[in-house]
Amino acid sequence: MVRPLVLLISSFIFPLIFFSLSFLFYVFSAWGHRFHHKRSFFLSVGRDRIELSVVYRVPPGDEARKLRVMADKNRDGFIDSDELKMLGEFISLDAMKGFKVTLQGRSVNIHITDLRIDMSPEANSSFEINAFFKVPVWLSPAPPPPSFKIGLYEDRFEHSHVSVQSSFRVKIIKGELKYEDGVYTGEIKRAKPVVMEFQW
Repeated sequence: MVRPLVLLISSFIFPLIFFSLSFLFYVFSAWGHRFHHKRSFFLSVGRDRIELSVVYRVPPGDEARKLRVMADKNRDGFIDSDELKMLGEFISLDAMKGFKVTLQGRSVNIHITDLRIDMSPEANSSFEINAFFKVPVWLSPAPPPPSFKIGLYEDRFEHSHVSVQSSFRVKIIKGELKYEDGVYTGEIKRAKPVVMEFQW
């Protein structure tokens, strides 16, 4: 009875672990060379959805350890699921401070979705913490206008990395982005926004 139960649990757990590790490998491979930035943005522009994906990195050291200690409310030395949720909400809100995205010249309300935190669970650890989440820019049943502008504004860090992918024609109004393999990449610098015009 014990052996079939072990096999059943293993058949469920091992694929789940493999999927999680595969997902992490994909994310870190895609963003790895950009992790010297405190935060990185990937803007995806389509007819049914415009969405900003965000990677925010708390580097190893005192800041990462203090955040863990703050989150460990029951002082048991580990970050449990409820504490991780609270910590994720705190970090994601902090991650968007000093950043603004506009659509047609109007600021977009920041609503964080699909939040995931990658970190070691030990409360006294000083290893880095990485937050991954999304910010919807346009989620309407109707497509966006035939021509529209999106602005990305940085007012906190010296610069943040940005990548933009779209099936629309793209014109760079402000900022400097390089186009390669279907993706525009570059940096949003403090007080030097990136503004793009998209046309069907």
